[in-house]
Parts: sequence; C-alpha cells; structure tokens
Amino acid sequence: MFTIPIRVFTLRRSTRSPVTDPAVRDRRTAVRYIFADYLLDTRLYTLYRAGLPIPLRPKAFHVLRYLLEHRDHLVTKDELCAHVWPAQFISDATIESCIKRVRQAIGDTGRAQALIQTRRGYGYRFVGWWRSGLRHP
Repeated sequence: MFTIPIRVFTLRRSTRSPVTDPAVRDRRTAVRYIFADYLLDTRLYTLYRAGLPIPLRPKAFHVLRYLLEHRDHLVTKDELCAHVWPAQFISDATIESCIKRVRQAIGDTGRAQALIQTRRGYGYRFVGWWRSGLRHP
C-alpha cells in the first residue's frame, strides 16, 4: 500500500477588477514615501536607499505601497489579495513569499519586524517611522 502526501493550500480569489486596481489609479496620485533611510517613489515605481535604486519585483512594490498607504490599520491577507492580485487565485504562500521579498528589500526580517509587523493569523501592518506628502508635479 502506498501513501501519497498531500499538501493543502488555501487559495484566495480577489473580486476586484483591474479598473479599480490601485496600480491603475496610481498614475494620478504619485507620492513619495520616506521611511528609515528608504524612499519609495510611486511615480517611478522605484525603491531607493541612500539615493541608490533597490531592485524590487512589481508585486513586492505594490505590497509595500499598499502597506504604507494603509498603515493606520492591520491589512488582512484577503484585503492584500484583493488589491495586489485582482481577479486571481493565489495561495497564502504567495503572499508570505512576497512579504519576505519586501522585508529583504527594506532590510527588515521576520524576527525583528521593525518596519512590517506580522499578526499571525490576521495580517500585516507597516509600523516603521515614515513621512509622505512629497507629491510629484
């Protein structure tokens, strides 16, 4: 008799359409967020540290931006899925992997959680010092 190991993944489906996706609306509301020694430029879709660009995948960029924009509350995985992966099925592992890439890019870790805090079973929250409002012309 053979036993086959089975891994069960939770798939999340977003119901948000690309038209209401923040990435589409962002072109009108470009902002620069400054936190720690980083600058997130939403018009140029670039993360900088000490003036040097840091490579960041598009989804990781959108996750970081969403966490910064919604830093006033805990962002659930479902909310993050609905805004960053609209109309797609993704697993929790995809979200966790993307959060890990964001943390690596901004010098944070899952242990330190100095900038992005994880509330196990609930979601994520940006908790670092920041300032914004430097709008592009």
